[in-house]
Amino acid sequence: MIGRHGLLAVLNQRTDEAIQLLTQALEQGCRYREVYIVLVNTLKQAGDSEAVLDARRRFGKKFGDLNPEADVNLLPWVDALSTRNYPLFSSLVEDSSDRSSPMQACQIFVEAVEGEPNSGGNVSLNQKQATTAWDQLLKTLSAKEQVPTVQAIALCLITFAKREKGIVALITNYMAKLIELWEQQPEARPAYLVLLALKERDPKKLQTPVHLYLVTQPQPGNALAQIQLEVRRYTKTVLQDQILRSLLDEYLKREPQNPLLLLAKATTYPPNTEQYENLKQQGFEIARRLQDAKALQAFREEEAFLTVDAAQQFLPNLGDLENFGMGDMDEMLENMIRSMFGNKIPPADLKRMMPDLKRMMMNEMPNLVDGDDDDDFGFGSGFPGGGFSPPGGSSRRKRR
Repeated sequence: MIGRHGLLAVLNQRTDEAIQLLTQALEQGCRYREVYIVLVNTLKQAGDSEAVLDARRRFGKKFGDLNPEADVNLLPWVDALSTRNYPLFSSLVEDSSDRSSPMQACQIFVEAVEGEPNSGGNVSLNQKQATTAWDQLLKTLSAKEQVPTVQAIALCLITFAKREKGIVALITNYMAKLIELWEQQPEARPAYLVLLALKERDPKKLQTPVHLYLVTQPQPGNALAQIQLEVRRYTKTVLQDQILRSLLDEYLKREPQNPLLLLAKATTYPPNTEQYENLKQQGFEIARRLQDAKALQAFREEEAFLTVDAAQQFLPNLGDLENFGMGDMDEMLENMIRSMFGNKIPPADLKRMMPDLKRMMMNEMPNLVDGDDDDDFGFGSGFPGGGFSPPGGSSRRKRR
């Protein structure tokens, strides 16, 4: 209730009252992320940098504001594939200046696509053209370079290719290339298991190959967690997110205080669920107490992933921008606002606040219609809830 009054005070430009109410709500245990972000953004607008830092130190850990100064660096090809959206993927690939072999593999896929994506977002592939180019690329690479390149090829096929005749065999063939590299390149094995978890629908088929890998690892719990955290970057369904849950449960019985395992299990649930929040918070508290740098970085990456994923759900497909008018913009804004506040503000209050919320969001959004600032899809700090930006900066992950 106090937090809601604080949000209303922001909308009515009663800044001092808003800061007092929002701070009071958080001090009394309010767990709504929007209240925290609005407080930080309001303090920023007031120009009180010391108060911003104090608020983040006091309340940030509850809301995933783990270490705002730390960058989350993703390889460009991983960044592109983790969109799980073919129009956005192809745009990132075509515009990339990265010349790494995995990105070249992605470019080959895009160049061999025929026609438009279907309703499920998958595309037809000229298989002969793609395989000829991929095989030529692989011949020029060392065994070490082949591992991420083959993984990128298989991920393109699993994530974006229509299941037309020959595609499943193609996926199997490239996964087999990773098996051939196991002895020379240890990283080929977890790369293979990530692909297997994405390809299979029966969790039982993963038990033996995953166990055989984990018994060779000095920290099997962490190794399993890393596989799950990579798998979830590329999954398109809740069922696929859950495919390793039974294995994670098994290892959590052995290591109940392992923060990486707790985070990994959290990602087997939808992010808006109590199970996700509880497991993630429990894991983070342990990682923070232990000052586990590897685990804390995983939590930062998870927060960055959720931020970009949330924004991506509401932005229009790149191919639709040409016909994207104000009616579409209005609908998109309302959907975003209802998603963020719908279960936290009474319907009558939300309806009354909607015009102001839309106006404030519009003031902070890039111009999607005119195409200006195409490279900046991060929302600014003036919108209550911060758009989808972490309080420390842009919602876009930094690429390297």
